[in-house]
Amino acid sequence: MPSRVAVAITAPFATSLAAALFAAAEALAVPAAANGNAATDAAVFAAALAALQSRHIEPQRPGERMVAGLRGLRSADPALEVTASRGRLEVRIGSGAPFALTLSPDADATSWGRAGAQAVAAATAASQRLGALDPERRRGLVLAELAAGLDPYTRHVPAREAEALRAARIGTGSLGLTLQPEAGGARVARLEPEGPAWRAGLALGDRVVEIDGVTTRGLDPEALAKALAGEPGTPVVLSVSRHGGAPRRLVIVRAATVAQTARLAWTAEVPVIAVTAFSRDTDQAVARLVSGLAARTPRPQALILDLRGNRGGLLPQAVGVADVFLAGGEVVHQRGRHPEASRTWLAGGADLAEGMQVVVLVDGGTASAAEAVAASLQDLGRAWIVGSATRGKGLIQLVHPLPDGSELHISWSRLLRRDGQPLQDRGVVPHLCTSRGDGLARAAASRLLAATGPDRAPFSALAEALGDRESCPPAVGSALDIHAALWLLRPRAAAALEAGDSHLR
Repeated sequence: MPSRVAVAITAPFATSLAAALFAAAEALAVPAAANGNAATDAAVFAAALAALQSRHIEPQRPGERMVAGLRGLRSADPALEVTASRGRLEVRIGSGAPFALTLSPDADATSWGRAGAQAVAAATAASQRLGALDPERRRGLVLAELAAGLDPYTRHVPAREAEALRAARIGTGSLGLTLQPEAGGARVARLEPEGPAWRAGLALGDRVVEIDGVTTRGLDPEALAKALAGEPGTPVVLSVSRHGGAPRRLVIVRAATVAQTARLAWTAEVPVIAVTAFSRDTDQAVARLVSGLAARTPRPQALILDLRGNRGGLLPQAVGVADVFLAGGEVVHQRGRHPEASRTWLAGGADLAEGMQVVVLVDGGTASAAEAVAASLQDLGRAWIVGSATRGKGLIQLVHPLPDGSELHISWSRLLRRDGQPLQDRGVVPHLCTSRGDGLARAAASRLLAATGPDRAPFSALAEALGDRESCPPAVGSALDIHAALWLLRPRAAAALEAGDSHLR
């Protein structure tokens, strides 16, 4: 059983903390490797605490968050006890001797990060269960609880998940090339037209001998793909042989690849643009689709923007999508404690869909930035909103990277509609509700058509049609949403579609 270690830290706190923690580590006989882990933990904890203190929508105290984080270790060892009172932090495993620190009342995030790291080291030395965990796993337990309970969306994201999320937001680097293993190396099995490898002159069947000086001999498809991947804009050096000739050296720069988030389809001769998320270039993709529709002969009289199931993404991209349908005006406000967390987003371009009637489809899965798009088009009278009440996720998360490759997603500002009403917990209530069934939706469509007239222009009357979330509960989107949109845009086509005319499907 470890001996009792009590370290009293008095002012000046900054000068005495390092020596006190070193003494505590020595008294516990913490191995050198554990000291290295403690240094990493201290840096990561301090960065997380400082970010929450300065950027979260509500004021946060580093000490309170660090104590909460340490209690996260109880999921691995329920015998762990963490107490804090009047600046004294105490960690104990069961009936064992405690590890104690006394911090000054004004201790900052760095000081609490160091104290938390030494508390983790002490608990790990005293607990077989904690000692059996990987250091990254222990740190993750602390960070998860450190960020928990502040609001529904602030959270810690482990390094591997963070890497995948970054790739989804900004794209990954690609050569537009797939390699297939073969005896003695790898051959080019697929080339993306106009991709970096294609532009560099590679051809199907070429043999890639080396990637960045490393032989391809013996690598499986997964290892080959990993060797080719990297950050957008970074170079990769290939040694390539064609038809058994001498290898030549090619330097190719990886291009960004982002998942397609905007797609065009047609229903009853009405174009439907489905936007699944807002990532890099989503606004440009939607602008290209709408511009292409506007250039058609004959020009479509209407279009449907489908935001069902869209959980949000990058707010600037969402504002850009709203801007495609607006000639000006306020799109959305964001407000937070940090000076950079507050701003008003404005539409500044031309309405690329000018003259087209617009219906926006939403459902209970429409959230965050997608709700901002729907709300702005509703508030500015540019579109009918059809479907069910949206999720009501009106908090914006700032992605804050941590030194170990993980991230904190911190709710740092609130989304507000043009009139200042928050989207959080309220969401967007559609003009035409489909979640209450077919009959009520048809009646609502008839009232909307009567209120707005044949030219669909005066949206001022639509405000009277809006209810609250209780009158239109959130639901998963269905075929009724498309039918309801067609009732507003092309009533005859909607009737034919429901009658089973496959030509209109």
